Amino acid sequence: MSAVFLFLSYAPFWQSWAIWVYFTLLYQSEKLQKPLVTTFITWTIFHFVQYHWLIYPLQDKLALSPYLGWFLVLVASIIHAALLSTLLLIRRYSHLACIFPVVSWIIVGLSFEWLKLIVLGGFPWITVAITQMSNGFSWLLPIFGQLGTCILIFFITGLFIEHRKTALLMIGCLFFLTLNPQEVKLGKSQMFRVYQIPDNNQKGHMKYILALLDQSQALPKSIAVFPEGVLSIDTSWLKLIQDHVMSSQSPVLLGVNLMHSDGTITNSAATKYDQYDKQVLVPFGEVFPPGFKWAQTFANLNSFVAGEHDRPIVMLNQLYNVLICYDIFFPKRYLLDVDQPIILLMDDHWYGNSWVRQYHFRQAEMVSKILGQSLISAGTDGVTGFIENGKNMQLEIKAHGFISKQVHLYARAFFKPIYWLESMHAILAILGILIYSLDAIMGRKCVKSSRL
Repeated sequence: MSAVFLFLSYAPFWQSWAIWVYFTLLYQSEKLQKPLVTTFITWTIFHFVQYHWLIYPLQDKLALSPYLGWFLVLVASIIHAALLSTLLLIRRYSHLACIFPVVSWIIVGLSFEWLKLIVLGGFPWITVAITQMSNGFSWLLPIFGQLGTCILIFFITGLFIEHRKTALLMIGCLFFLTLNPQEVKLGKSQMFRVYQIPDNNQKGHMKYILALLDQSQALPKSIAVFPEGVLSIDTSWLKLIQDHVMSSQSPVLLGVNLMHSDGTITNSAATKYDQYDKQVLVPFGEVFPPGFKWAQTFANLNSFVAGEHDRPIVMLNQLYNVLICYDIFFPKRYLLDVDQPIILLMDDHWYGNSWVRQYHFRQAEMVSKILGQSLISAGTDGVTGFIENGKNMQLEIKAHGFISKQVHLYARAFFKPIYWLESMHAILAILGILIYSLDAIMGRKCVKSSRL
């Protein structure tokens, strides 16, 4: 029965309250020492349902048969379900978990979130925090951030079983925070023209893209934004485009797959004078994790590298924090420059009709909400629009074209402890796993306690 609440928490239902109910019931199940096989099966099915869209890039990039693609998705689902089940198993055999049950519950949550960021090259789509972007719960995010929200959910759900009155008091305090919203300062406004190129067959046509670039210069003092990877060119071609098509009066941010003289390829975003290179590469799409290089050889695919250009881009005397696709899911990327508006470039044609489109735009909303910054999203096939102060103003184009909008560059004081907490995520997870694992191996007798 508890599995129903897990499924309600994520796509396509997005019921924020349901994840609180699910983890409360799971904690109760752990307290009663119910068989872990039920949790393992539940999470395997859940991940398989949520990861089904992976079949599209596997077919598109690796030319795999649908059957092999579904098999690989099932393997990934089993591995992620096994991660959570292993953490719960360690907790059951740990003496410390008996003394500090709620603390150990928090360690399970933050460790699971961290493991998903690194295992199989990183699968960060299904975070706990992303469930809070609807039903009036999103006010938690500017205060606690992505990891802090996860910790809060695990803390209160565990506390609700161990010390119900204390948990209810804390919930009341949390709702009191909503009465004191953080001040948002209205900054200057900027005109953006965001291009969407849904037909993947047109993406690589140089003449077509050059015509759009030329068109983009017609509106002075506006910024034209093109999606991720609309051209695959070498550095000499980029230089020609920068010199002859782009201007500083009507800046263009162009997403390109850039081939370098040493044979490497970067996923980049370039203006006339600046460039940003994608830093977090998509596993099995742009880079192959250790142990899977054979797949790259088998499919005869090039592998991308994280480039050397990793800094904000200046356009019309304003700094912008540029992120490309996968970057948006990693706090270590979007927290590097918290004082600038964000421009997100996407190549989302291979999403099909899957739920990953919802995940990407919700993640963009969440990042905008956490940082208190406006966000401009440019996608090839749907994840296109503007987010001002964490409010979704998504617009979609189903044919070739662009969206023009005067965007207010909102600014809110960023809550610095969010950065400190995210910076310590790996350390907290590793220490927690090591301490509780060693304690479980020692096999000391469990003594129940009412402590946190």
